[in-house]
Amino acid sequence: MPRGGGPADLRSLVAPDSVIWSGTTALPVVTDARVLDGRTVVLLGEDGRVSRFDPADDEVSELARVSPGARFSGASGSAIALIDDSTNQVLRIGSGALAQFQLEAELSWAGPVQGGLAVILASEPHELRILREAESEPVAQREVGGPSGLVTVWGQRVVVQSADRRSLDLYATDDGSLDQSIPLNEPVSAIAGSPSTHEIYIGAEDPPRLIRVNRISGSRQNVRDFSAPLQEI
Repeated sequence: MPRGGGPADLRSLVAPDSVIWSGTTALPVVTDARVLDGRTVVLLGEDGRVSRFDPADDEVSELARVSPGARFSGASGSAIALIDDSTNQVLRIGSGALAQFQLEAELSWAGPVQGGLAVILASEPHELRILREAESEPVAQREVGGPSGLVTVWGQRVVVQSADRRSLDLYATDDGSLDQSIPLNEPVSAIAGSPSTHEIYIGAEDPPRLIRVNRISGSRQNVRDFSAPLQEI
């Protein structure tokens, strides 16, 4: 998809100059784009338009309008969260209907979960909230140790740093109960998941390095050392 707008192309990774397929639908000028389910593409337009593009049908449909500077956040399976910092609103975008969540406070992270949304407030201390569509009160509120989280691939668990930043805590998204705690015994600067989310990659602060954690077995492995703590993975 051309960043400056226009029809999309399908190209081979082996030979990027080779065009396999060209669309005819003119796409808007975009600042960011994310893929859902390996098929549908969510477009964040320069003018604040949020659109969904289906390459199979070569069709684009507008979903919503957001403020300049809106940003994609966490994803899970076939859904992604889009944060509008100007209004403290989060859009949950998936293959079905669009869901909107209005928060009263600034957010640092949001991720779609089954039947709702998980958010972390940009407060001190950070606070995790699990929300449901059409419900005014959170399912759960928990103090956490970092500004970002991770939703497992089916949206049934949310992974965050513990309040003391010494472990990874996994909360069930249906009732907010603590499902698992993986000891780390050191502060974390960043967190990300593998495509299956069976493995979690964390940026350890002291000494700075990348660590791979298997959330099923709890085992961990050092991947690489760095000269400074990772800010994003």
